[in-house]
Amino acid sequence: MPNNTVEITVASGGVGLPTVLVSVKTLLGVELNWALTDPNGLATFLLPDAPYRVYIGPLAGYGTANPYALTVSGDSALPVSLTAGASPVYGGLTWGQLKRLYDLQLRSHFDKALSAFPEDVKTTYLRLAYRQIDRTLRWTRDSVDTTLTIGVSIYALDRRVREILMVQYLPPTGNTVMLERIEQETMIERLGRGPANGAPANYSAHGDGVYLFPPPAAAGTVRVWAVVEAADLSQDSDVPGFLADLDIEIVNLAMGYAIEHAGSIQEGWARKAEVLARVEAERVKAGAGRNISSRLVTRGV
Repeated sequence: MPNNTVEITVASGGVGLPTVLVSVKTLLGVELNWALTDPNGLATFLLPDAPYRVYIGPLAGYGTANPYALTVSGDSALPVSLTAGASPVYGGLTWGQLKRLYDLQLRSHFDKALSAFPEDVKTTYLRLAYRQIDRTLRWTRDSVDTTLTIGVSIYALDRRVREILMVQYLPPTGNTVMLERIEQETMIERLGRGPANGAPANYSAHGDGVYLFPPPAAAGTVRVWAVVEAADLSQDSDVPGFLADLDIEIVNLAMGYAIEHAGSIQEGWARKAEVLARVEAERVKAGAGRNISSRLVTRGV
């Protein structure tokens, strides 16, 4: 069955919303594909004729009405308009609540004054735990644009990038090109043949750099879609970005750090391993195509 071009636009007040997660699922809840919207709020999919369900977000600060019905019959479009300022569905813990729960667990576990753990140390443990869980889930995703220079093949990656998902070349004019990944050894061999420039068709990643072949013959942009480091929680009203049912694991993992550094190293390691095993199990279940929204409370979904 041939695929059709399906354009899903996410906007608020007539303005497209960039880097919004858009997921397309079957009527049984199996995820078929996902994408992040471009700067104009557009996410494009290739889908055969069939009915689907579209999920937007989670997206803080906007109300959603997931799932959105989509019936594909030939090339199709689905505009989604979100209302800014609407309260998202939320069943988890805020940053302020996480800090208070962590204080309670520290008091319960350690037979010593809580002052033994300065506030900045407690905050560091909680933030380390949040980022580690987010990283294990491969949850926070974003696109990073870099302006190209004619004849230059190597570009520094944004330090937030943890895992590259795909790379696109946006020429000064014309259509966006999806670049094919090649091994670093192959990239070095091709670049060593000579300085011939052209429209980039391949990329490789090594260390903190991304390599393009051939080197660009014209100005343009390389867009890297990636799993990125989550931003720190700072305000008491801030909420973690991932599945709300896993919020308590932030406290549990932070306890592992505290026990490792102020108690028993072996016990701390064991505590952290248990927490990350539970988180990994949830990631694997989600990756198997299960309908996350039917199993776990999520924000804005």
